[in-house]
Parts: sequence; structure tokens; C-alpha cells
Amino acid sequence: MSPPWRVTFLITDLEVGGAEKFMVELLCRLNRQLFDPHVVVLADMPQHRQLVDRLDQCRIPVSFLRVRNLFGLPEGFAKLVRHLRKFRPGILQSFLFHANFLGRLAARFAGVPTVICGIRVAEREHPWHLWLDRLTATWVDRYVCVSEAVAKFSAEVGMLPEAKLTVIPNAVDVAAICSQKPVDLGKLFQWDRAGGGHGRIESRRGETRDALEKTHPDVLPVASENGDFYMVAVGRLERQKGFDWLLVTLAPLLRGTPNLRLIIVGSGPERERLLSIIAREGIEHAVRLVGFRDDAQAIIRACDLFLLSSLWEGMPNALLEAMAAGKPVVCVEAEGVREVLGPLCEDQLICDRNQDEFRRAILKHYRDRKYGARLGRRNQRQVEEHFNWSRAVAQYESLWMSYLHELPTQVALGS
Repeated sequence: MSPPWRVTFLITDLEVGGAEKFMVELLCRLNRQLFDPHVVVLADMPQHRQLVDRLDQCRIPVSFLRVRNLFGLPEGFAKLVRHLRKFRPGILQSFLFHANFLGRLAARFAGVPTVICGIRVAEREHPWHLWLDRLTATWVDRYVCVSEAVAKFSAEVGMLPEAKLTVIPNAVDVAAICSQKPVDLGKLFQWDRAGGGHGRIESRRGETRDALEKTHPDVLPVASENGDFYMVAVGRLERQKGFDWLLVTLAPLLRGTPNLRLIIVGSGPERERLLSIIAREGIEHAVRLVGFRDDAQAIIRACDLFLLSSLWEGMPNALLEAMAAGKPVVCVEAEGVREVLGPLCEDQLICDRNQDEFRRAILKHYRDRKYGARLGRRNQRQVEEHFNWSRAVAQYESLWMSYLHELPTQVALGS
């Protein structure tokens, strides 16, 4: 039997994020009799090591180029070229913009026969990313888009050649997520029960209820006999995730409904601004920014409702994880969301970022837990059927083999 084909996987960093988690899990599930993977990371060792540890457990070698800023790019580029010349992969598969761009340049210098770049998001924040991608598109053999929406954006806005675009969606492991022990979310709010926040709740409750009556006379919250109702949102604290919009939208409900709670999981540069919004809206008693958590899936497992407020996306991993956990969701329109929800869009997708509709959807779940449980079961079946790892791994392996089979054997095997 021939030895496995060598493939280098290049990524910007290995901090815990959607693209990073997907790449690591993909590699750990590859047929190692067919593929010999090596991971190269542009950045330094990550602060949170769980993805590095996962690769170590699967005996997949990882090299860190330790590029810390723009001044380190030339040295990082030289290291990458040296790796490619020594390892001699048949394919360079990259993920995320910086790895995509630097990787295709290095592959050209090192003589790597095939370059495949992963497009994980509809890039609406940095137009120059699209310009550079378009300028160097001839050096890329294939782009793998994470959703049909991203492929459409890449063709129409990014102006990449449609013939080079392939769609392979994200995947989740339903059994692994459901095996997580749910976190006791009540502990995050214990200070209120000790007397820290009740004064503010009481002082604003009448004012907020009046506002709700004027806007939603038919859907006023009814106190739940099951205790607190926990909503969870997950993502880096960046403008893209729309957490500022989420806080402002939910503020009337959080002020007027004593046992409605919001937990936002993630760290990032928007933290201080979000804290100022929380203080301004008077909802400190009902919101927790818990930062980065290794147990994010366990937090999702414990919640009553998952929320997605992103301005743009690719295919939200956190949404897939929430659905895999059997949770109902309320989402705004963003790339990949319709594809994930499929026939369940009508009950869980809010169009045009309509704040009133978003609040009404939440109140419906708050008042009817059985309705949420039914939707959660349907969500779980949806991801089990359409976003499983068997399908994703098979699609990637088939794509790589279509290029490797066209190469001379000695090149494909790195010999």
C-alpha cells in the first residue's frame, strides 16, 4: 500500500474559535492511512491550549511560526517556505484570511502543486481583504466556502471565479455535546439573591412594564413557576457579533421581567463598551459577560434559549452547537443561518433585525417551555441529519483526492 499523502494545514492562530475548532476536529477525524497532516500556525502558542492538546492527542504535529505583528511577517514567511520545501506536501489547505494570503504566496515559492483556501465568513468589515484575495486568485486552485451564502458573497462581492468555489458546511458531534454536564447557571447570578441588585429591579419595573404594555399588550410576560429563564449568546466580543444591538433590544424585557437572564460567553475588544451599555440600560442584575469559557458547550446545555445577533457570519458554529444540544434558538438574518435552520426558519429566524419581533419570539419561549422543547428536538434532528462529521470529512477527503490523483505519485507523497 502507498504511504499517506502529505497535506499541510495552515491557520492564523489556534485560539478557540469556530474556524479553529472545525479544522482541528476535521484533522482528528481524517483517514490517517490516506493522509499525513501537519499543522502550521502563523501565530504563537495560544493562551488557551485545548485545541493544541487535542492535536497532540491525535499525534498531529504542529509548528508555530510565532508571527506577532507585521514586522514579523517576513521571517514568518521564510519559515513557512522552508517548512513547505522540507515537508513537500501535495496540498496546502489554509483557513482564515492571513493564512490564506501568506499561504498561497509561500506555496508558489516552495513549489506546492495545489493550494486550497477556506473562506469561513462573508468579509464585510475589511474590503481590502477582498481586493487582495481577488488580486491573487490565480494562485489558488480551489476555495472551500462554509455555506452557500458565503459562496454567493465571494462570487458577487469578492468577485472570485465561481468555477473555483466549493461549499462544504460546518459539522458538529451531537453525542459529544449532549454528553456535557450542564453548568449551574444560577451561580452566575447569586449576588443578586444576596441583595446586590434588587433595588434597581424594583425601581425600574413599573416604568418598563408600562412601555411593554404600549408595545406588546398581547404578549406581556407571565412569571414562570419553573424559576429563572436563561438565554445564552456565544461569540467573540466584536462588532460582528452584534451584542450591542442584542443588549439594547433585550433591555426592556430584562428590566420588566425579574427572572429573565442573559449570559454572553466570549472575550474581546468590545467588552468595556458592552459593560457601559449594560450600566446605561440598568440591566446589571440580569446580564453576565462571563468571558472565555472552556465549558461553553456545557453552558449552552443548561440554557433555555440560544440567541444569535450577528451582523454577518459564514455558518455560525455556536448556532450548530446549540441546535445539537437540543435548544430552541432565536436568530437574526446572517450568512449561513437559513441553511442551518432549513425548514425550521419560520419559527426561529427574525428578518430585518426587527427588535419588536425579536422580543416577541423570546417572550413566546418564556411563556411556553413546551414549545421551546419541541423546537429543540427538531433542531437536534436537523443538525444530526445535515451537519454531521461523517459527511464533512468525506467531502474534504474527496476534494483533496481529486487533486492528489492528478499529481505524479512521487510529488503527491512528498518523496
